[in-house]
Amino acid sequence: MAFDPRCPFCNSALPTPPLDGKLACPRCGEPVPAARWPIDTAVAAGEPPIHPRAQPQTPGIRKTAFLILGVMLTMAVVGLSYAIWTTKLRQSRHPWMPEKQAPITFRSPMQLSGLGYLPKGTQIVVGLQIAEWLEDKTGKQLLEEPRPALLDWVLRQITRSTSLKIDEIDHVVLASAFDAQLVLIVTTRQPYSPQKIAAVLQPAQTSVYQQKPLYDYSLKPLGEAMLWCVEERTLLYVLRLDAPKREHLSGLSATPRPMEELLPASLRAVLTERLPKHNLLWAVARLEQLGALNDWLPFVLGKQMKLGPIQEMKAFAIGLEPLDGLTLTGHFQMTDAKAAAKFKAMLAEVKIDGATSQKVETTPADAKEPWLTWQMRGDAAAVRALLDGSKK
Repeated sequence: MAFDPRCPFCNSALPTPPLDGKLACPRCGEPVPAARWPIDTAVAAGEPPIHPRAQPQTPGIRKTAFLILGVMLTMAVVGLSYAIWTTKLRQSRHPWMPEKQAPITFRSPMQLSGLGYLPKGTQIVVGLQIAEWLEDKTGKQLLEEPRPALLDWVLRQITRSTSLKIDEIDHVVLASAFDAQLVLIVTTRQPYSPQKIAAVLQPAQTSVYQQKPLYDYSLKPLGEAMLWCVEERTLLYVLRLDAPKREHLSGLSATPRPMEELLPASLRAVLTERLPKHNLLWAVARLEQLGALNDWLPFVLGKQMKLGPIQEMKAFAIGLEPLDGLTLTGHFQMTDAKAAAKFKAMLAEVKIDGATSQKVETTPADAKEPWLTWQMRGDAAAVRALLDGSKK
């Protein structure tokens, strides 16, 4: 039976009923059973639910958490700072992890950093751009043994005294003022090891010059040398037939200098105007003062060299470039037209084994100081034959 909260007698709405018994209807006054009275839903049946009491927060948890985070952050900062500070030290202890080498690009002679270490008063400069040389397939064959005598002599002096490999050399510059001294400037692709140099040169005399290590040692089979470690990628050699002394370093510097301070204007002009842009091997000179050249060239080349034609020459620029195999181009400034004609006739008779082409040209005959150009093209064998003095 559905619950009906109205008076059965007068049909009026009834208030909340009593817990038991009957109540009179507020309208008609008749007694009404408790079952007909409405129930107050504000009071739920049964026992009230038990809610767990909230646990009070333990004092200091937030403070402790901030303290732990602060310690961790401090340790991270200190660890990162130490790692950055000791980067070079840790890298030096792992030689098996080489530095990434810069890509090799062809440079003109004036772009070589080694020129900044030339001695003052230089009259002849020879450049070996080894890094570019090794990148050229044909040119690389010239660096394979047996190498031409002069090239082999220079490279052996470097590798024997430093333990460097050829592919670790960037470029080499030889310079002289036509005295009894030859300066050799070696620039490496990566920093060299002073410890290896000290070990391989024993029992060399070790000292310090301008706060840089200096070694005095004997050349083999003849001559004496000084090796000056001026910069982590630059070595200066002073090669002499007699015993080297500290005053022989007076024209050198431990830091690079402008070309205007080192080379005469006439030689700078030859260097910048007469050489091709892409060189493997090059040489420039002003020959007004031959000096001790007669003593040095036979020693370097290992044979007697006739200087007759050179005595009528004022300047020259010779460059070997990787063009049509290998192309050797020489420009020679003669004292007069007669000397130019004589030298041209001599070059025209020279035939190099394996050369694919040879030609010689001169400037107009009425030029006051005529230039003569001689060019030879061929493979590595032809250039080796030329450098070794082999001809038909």
